[in-house]
Amino acid sequence: AARDFTMKWFAERGMKPTASQANFMFVNIGGPVKEFRDACRARGVLVARDFPPFEKTHCRLSFGTMDEMKKAVAVFGEVLGTRAATAA
Repeated sequence: AARDFTMKWFAERGMKPTASQANFMFVNIGGPVKEFRDACRARGVLVARDFPPFEKTHCRLSFGTMDEMKKAVAVFGEVLGTRAATAA
């Protein structure tokens, strides 16, 4: 349920996640992952390391519990802000 919730959140904002049957996904956030990761960390949400050659566009996210993912997508929305609104 947490995986479906998170993947749907990104898809509804125009950021297509890769298909996943695992405890993680890759999603095209449309920009450098380092900036996104650093901003998320500053808000208490950890995002995975870079995965070359995708670090300029795609982020790897591990799934947590539903409560953790609700907190995470709230942070993702703050961090991605305009990018998420523009993509939708």
